[in-house]
Amino acid sequence: MASHLVKGALVHLSGPQEEVLELFVSGEPSLEALGSVDVEGGAQLQRFDRASQRWLALTFDGRLVHTTKDLSQLRPLEVQDLGIDFVVGPSSNREVLAEAMASKLVLDGFCVSQTLDKRTEISEMLSATEAHVSFSRIPAEFEPYYMGLESKERHALIDFEECSDELTRIFSDADTRLTRLGDSVSVALREKLGTRITGRTNLMVRQSFSNSEEEAKCQPVDHPGSSEREMFMSLVKRRRVCVMHFLGPRTGKLRLISRHGGQEVEIEASPGKMVLFMTERFQYSHTCEGRTTTLQTWLLGQRPEYYMQSFGGDLSVLAPIAEKGIDPPKGEGVVVTGVATQIGGDSKDHKCYWLMFNKAGTDTAVSTPITRYDISDYCFDGSMQEAQQAGKSYTPHQVSTWTKEVQMNS
Repeated sequence: MASHLVKGALVHLSGPQEEVLELFVSGEPSLEALGSVDVEGGAQLQRFDRASQRWLALTFDGRLVHTTKDLSQLRPLEVQDLGIDFVVGPSSNREVLAEAMASKLVLDGFCVSQTLDKRTEISEMLSATEAHVSFSRIPAEFEPYYMGLESKERHALIDFEECSDELTRIFSDADTRLTRLGDSVSVALREKLGTRITGRTNLMVRQSFSNSEEEAKCQPVDHPGSSEREMFMSLVKRRRVCVMHFLGPRTGKLRLISRHGGQEVEIEASPGKMVLFMTERFQYSHTCEGRTTTLQTWLLGQRPEYYMQSFGGDLSVLAPIAEKGIDPPKGEGVVVTGVATQIGGDSKDHKCYWLMFNKAGTDTAVSTPITRYDISDYCFDGSMQEAQQAGKSYTPHQVSTWTKEVQMNS
């Protein structure tokens, strides 16, 4: 047998192959022949049948076939020739794949894979979205950050503890694969970047609208409540990696927009594609002419924690131990009818500003804008020794403090 013909290998198939249906009888797999089909394209080898001297292979379009007995016709296929980074199939080595994905995420901030799923499984998931999934729209002000810039789609979260047995049966395999992939990638990311992933969001099914009339019938919520704002802010700040698996049937367009002025990346969101990208490096936009369905989840960072004396946790844990404040002033009371603020952190009001600290655990520190002054005239952070020789500060923070002192003394 040729050295490239091993389980999990990618090959190019050409000509008639025998399509089969895999059945499980008493827990044991068996194959039922469906007839001959012409195949022209890639496939992943699943297992070798020594009795018939043929390979069982899963094609890129989801057919399970017995290959020809002439194994010399199974030509090796390189992923690079497909215009993608990886192939995620049933026989892929998960650990090796996750390590390679993490390296690509570190290098470029994103990676594109082709997933191999049986046609029957994809068809069943698409049918379930029409018959059993209840879709809705999120608040309009959340949509650009949750569904993507310029993205107008409806969505549903699959909670396997509450959804029907039918939905659990149909989507559990896809959810398990995302969980395992996320776990493996998280380990590699922590080793390479120090990024700590502690969980992921529930599986989200998102679906574009067939036409404008359908979109008009499903309008987003106008005014989210305070609790919704808190949960949304917490989610946005904890996101580290976004995973999108495009089921189809239509092909859309995924745009990754750099947060740091880099080149925009445009990806063909065709059925079977899976894209992972770092949310700290990219915003995104997903659009499609007509209806298409996508599975999506986010890998999340650790929740912000606070510590006070010997206690620790989020603010809900610390609240009971906080000391009681001073008594309110006596006498006639007043009513505050409005609050005007000008604050940082992209906060449009004082509530968002507080949520930034409360739930996100972040601050408003930004680089000194070039429109104020060129910080490179005063600071060189490449080397402390060179900075001292040039009479400059080594950190931008010191420059900011020094400038403030000069302004105060002048």
